Amino acid sequence: MKRYMKSKLLSILLIIAMIGAFSAEGFAIGEPSEVFNGRVFVSDVKTQLAPGAVEHKITTNNTSGTDQNIDFLTEVDLNGTGTIKVMSCYAGYSTMSDGKVSWQMMTMPEQAQKAQSYFDAHQEKYPNYKVVGALVGDTYNMGTGQPSHVLVIDGVTYQQADGTYYFAIDKNGRAIITNSMDTSNMESAVGGMGLIVQNGQNVASVGNSYVDGSFSRAAIGITAEGKVVTFCTYGNSYPISCGYTWSEVADYLIAQGCVNALMLDGSGSAEWCARYEGTDNVVSVSHPSDGSSRAVGSCLLIVSTAAPDGVFARASVTPDMSVYTPDSIVHFSAVGADSAGNPAAVPDDAEWSLVDSSMGSIDSDGVFTSNGAQGDVKVNLVYDGKICGS
Repeated sequence: MKRYMKSKLLSILLIIAMIGAFSAEGFAIGEPSEVFNGRVFVSDVKTQLAPGAVEHKITTNNTSGTDQNIDFLTEVDLNGTGTIKVMSCYAGYSTMSDGKVSWQMMTMPEQAQKAQSYFDAHQEKYPNYKVVGALVGDTYNMGTGQPSHVLVIDGVTYQQADGTYYFAIDKNGRAIITNSMDTSNMESAVGGMGLIVQNGQNVASVGNSYVDGSFSRAAIGITAEGKVVTFCTYGNSYPISCGYTWSEVADYLIAQGCVNALMLDGSGSAEWCARYEGTDNVVSVSHPSDGSSRAVGSCLLIVSTAAPDGVFARASVTPDMSVYTPDSIVHFSAVGADSAGNPAAVPDDAEWSLVDSSMGSIDSDGVFTSNGAQGDVKVNLVYDGKICGS
């Protein structure tokens, strides 16, 4: 099918970041240049989910402007703060014990909520555990919900490895992608559709209509430094987001520094959910191809264990969109969070300011008025003489 775009998107580009929350050094996400295979960077909206986990909502296009994609990539630094984890999950999480499971299906937001409720009810084992992200896991039997491949949760193997590749966290907290039949050293493990990056090389399957077609995809990769990168497309919603082949996802993750990567479930099952700092609930932020969340089997959770203190530490600053035409009026808002990312009220005397006033002006209510110029605008929220969000 040919793709058409009637007009080019040219804009005031508003890139949201949390000051001090993320360093791009050694990580290619968001570079304003070619991303991979001739695709070019359009925008990157960065949002800290918790200390050690940063989501990137990245828009790219081809050089003709006819193949836009919006993708959610989250970098999880397992070796950084020591308060961030990647855990496997299943629809019946709260009812699983001692290797026994009743196979079932549940939407991703429901799975995240069930897991959070379980953590809250068992604080002695899961102190301060807060689900901040959820990505679809393995393919599954759509009649029963049974995953197609291995499943290990909290060190217990519920479905044995079968020789196919899977993503795992070992009992030393290290992320690996392996096809080992021995899961005794695995704390978490979730299977997938196939290996797509190995030792920094694209090894994605080719040759059939599903892997070679442009579909919504989910994948997970590991960088040379041991960071985990989750990937999920916006959803097949032409012309907003047009999807990828397996090989394109592999090249994308290689461009982000991944040395190994696994394709997870896709099409209508591909979904990314997040709990943004200063909020209480994990919600779907992608747009699954079915039009709503699909009931699935396994998933992967990003979990923060940072202890809340309730004291305002920073703000997540967002406009109502990220790309605008000149002469726009843009309404900014700020949500406050404490050092762990839990809700904390933004102080009344916090003030809005512009780094460069040549693009327009911003008032005390966070309303930016463009003067018609084209370019990038950076907006800060300042409290007590310091930038607390931008």
